[in-house]
Amino acid sequence: MGVAENKALVVRFYEEVWARGNVTFAQEVFANEYVRHLRPTDPPAGPAGQAMIAEQFRLAFPDLEWQVDLVLGEGDLVAARWTATGTQSGAWGDVEPTGKWVSFAGVNIFRFDHGGKVVEI
Repeated sequence: MGVAENKALVVRFYEEVWARGNVTFAQEVFANEYVRHLRPTDPPAGPAGQAMIAEQFRLAFPDLEWQVDLVLGEGDLVAARWTATGTQSGAWGDVEPTGKWVSFAGVNIFRFDHGGKVVEI
Protein backbone atom coordinates (compact mmCIF):
# COMPACT_ATOMS: atom_id res chain seq x y z
CA MET A 1 0.00 0.00 0.00
CA GLY A 2 1.21 3.47 -0.80
CA VAL A 3 0.82 6.77 1.00
CA ALA A 4 -2.27 7.76 -1.02
CA GLU A 5 -4.03 4.48 -0.13
CA ASN A 6 -3.08 4.81 3.53
CA LYS A 7 -4.40 8.37 3.66
CA ALA A 8 -7.66 7.28 2.02
CA LEU A 9 -8.05 4.46 4.56
CA VAL A 10 -7.57 6.86 7.47
CA VAL A 11 -10.25 9.19 6.09
CA ARG A 12 -12.60 6.24 5.56
CA PHE A 13 -11.88 5.04 9.12
CA TYR A 14 -13.03 8.36 10.54
CA GLU A 15 -16.08 8.43 8.27
CA GLU A 16 -17.16 4.86 8.95
CA VAL A 17 -16.24 4.32 12.61
CA TRP A 18 -16.49 7.76 14.17
CA ALA A 19 -18.97 9.65 11.97
CA ARG A 20 -21.33 6.75 11.10
CA GLY A 21 -20.79 4.42 14.07
CA ASN A 22 -19.84 1.44 11.89
CA VAL A 23 -17.34 0.12 14.46
CA THR A 24 -16.93 -3.22 12.66
CA PHE A 25 -14.99 -1.32 9.98
CA ALA A 26 -12.10 -1.23 12.47
CA GLN A 27 -11.42 -4.85 11.42
CA GLU A 28 -10.45 -3.59 7.95
CA VAL A 29 -8.12 -0.89 9.28
CA PHE A 30 -6.23 -2.26 12.29
CA ALA A 31 -3.79 -5.16 12.56
CA ASN A 32 -4.24 -7.68 15.36
CA GLU A 33 -1.05 -6.37 17.02
CA TYR A 34 -2.30 -2.76 16.86
CA VAL A 35 -1.17 -0.62 19.82
CA ARG A 36 -2.92 2.60 20.85
CA HIS A 37 -0.80 5.11 22.82
CA LEU A 38 -3.76 7.31 23.73
CA ARG A 39 -6.09 7.52 26.72
CA PRO A 40 -5.26 6.11 30.13
CA THR A 41 -7.59 3.13 29.70
CA ASP A 42 -6.91 -0.50 28.99
CA PRO A 43 -8.85 -1.48 25.87
CA PRO A 44 -8.22 -4.90 24.31
CA ALA A 45 -5.46 -5.10 21.71
CA GLY A 46 -6.15 -4.97 18.00
CA PRO A 47 -9.22 -3.85 16.11
CA ALA A 48 -11.61 -4.96 18.87
CA GLY A 49 -10.08 -2.43 21.24
CA GLN A 50 -10.44 0.40 18.74
CA ALA A 51 -14.04 -0.60 18.02
CA MET A 52 -14.81 -0.66 21.76
CA ILE A 53 -13.36 2.83 22.29
CA ALA A 54 -15.38 4.28 19.42
CA GLU A 55 -18.57 2.51 20.48
CA GLN A 56 -18.30 3.73 24.08
CA PHE A 57 -17.54 7.27 22.91
CA ARG A 58 -20.50 7.29 20.55
CA LEU A 59 -22.76 6.08 23.40
CA ALA A 60 -21.59 9.04 25.49
CA PHE A 61 -22.07 11.45 22.56
CA PRO A 62 -24.99 10.01 20.54
CA ASP A 63 -25.30 13.11 18.33
CA LEU A 64 -21.57 13.01 17.51
CA GLU A 65 -20.45 14.76 14.36
CA TRP A 66 -16.94 14.11 13.09
CA GLN A 67 -14.97 16.08 10.52
CA VAL A 68 -11.54 15.34 9.10
CA ASP A 69 -9.75 18.67 8.70
CA LEU A 70 -6.35 17.67 7.33
CA VAL A 71 -4.52 14.48 6.31
CA LEU A 72 -0.78 14.28 5.68
CA GLY A 73 1.28 11.22 4.83
CA GLU A 74 4.87 10.20 4.37
CA GLY A 75 6.35 6.72 4.25
CA ASP A 76 4.44 4.45 6.63
CA LEU A 77 2.92 7.37 8.59
CA VAL A 78 -0.35 9.25 8.16
CA ALA A 79 -1.30 12.20 10.38
CA ALA A 80 -4.89 13.37 10.56
CA ARG A 81 -6.38 16.40 12.28
CA TRP A 82 -10.05 16.12 13.17
CA THR A 83 -12.82 18.08 14.87
CA ALA A 84 -15.66 16.45 16.78
CA THR A 85 -18.83 17.95 18.24
CA GLY A 86 -21.67 16.49 20.25
CA THR A 87 -23.69 16.52 23.44
CA GLN A 88 -22.45 14.39 26.32
CA SER A 89 -25.62 12.47 27.08
CA GLY A 90 -23.89 9.40 28.54
CA ALA A 91 -20.95 8.60 30.80
CA TRP A 92 -17.48 8.78 29.27
CA GLY A 93 -14.89 7.08 31.43
CA ASP A 94 -15.17 8.63 34.88
CA VAL A 95 -17.13 11.65 33.61
CA GLU A 96 -20.85 11.43 34.24
CA PRO A 97 -23.21 12.87 31.60
CA THR A 98 -23.12 16.65 31.59
CA GLY A 99 -25.79 17.34 28.98
CA LYS A 100 -23.39 19.92 27.53
CA TRP A 101 -22.57 20.36 23.86
CA VAL A 102 -18.81 20.22 23.25
CA SER A 103 -16.44 20.82 20.39
CA PHE A 104 -12.89 19.53 20.41
CA ALA A 105 -10.11 18.66 18.00
CA GLY A 106 -7.14 16.36 17.92
CA VAL A 107 -4.37 14.91 15.78
CA ASN A 108 -3.61 11.22 15.45
CA ILE A 109 -0.52 9.75 13.80
CA PHE A 110 -1.10 6.31 12.29
CA ARG A 111 1.74 3.90 11.49
CA PHE A 112 1.02 1.29 8.82
CA ASP A 113 2.57 -2.12 8.23
CA HIS A 114 3.53 -3.35 4.75
CA GLY A 115 0.14 -5.03 4.35
CA GLY A 116 -1.77 -1.74 4.66
CA LYS A 117 -3.03 -2.18 8.24
CA VAL A 118 -2.55 0.27 11.11
CA VAL A 119 -0.21 -1.15 13.76
CA GLU A 120 0.13 1.92 15.98
CA ILE A 121 -1.45 5.30 16.79
